[in-house]
Amino acid sequence: MADCDVGGDTLRRVEAITGTGRRRRWSAVAKARIVAESFEPGLSVSEVARRHDIRPGLLFLWRRQVDKSLRREPKAATVRTIRYLCR
Repeated sequence: MADCDVGGDTLRRVEAITGTGRRRRWSAVAKARIVAESFEPGLSVSEVARRHDIRPGLLFLWRRQVDKSLRREPKAATVRTIRYLCR
């Protein structure tokens, strides 16, 4: 093989990440607390997600799930929300 010159830039180190990452399991109570925190005035979803070491997209998903549950049956929303988040 011939050497390639790309203007003096050379690759000095390569990291190979192997294995599978484990997904965390969140309890319904933990999810409910995080979602409730994300609705606090003055806090952003990204800020809350960083605080709990989760991606903002996951927190938005949990918020949508809560919203969907509230729209279906507002009277039993608290119990239904906890059960839904527990899945």
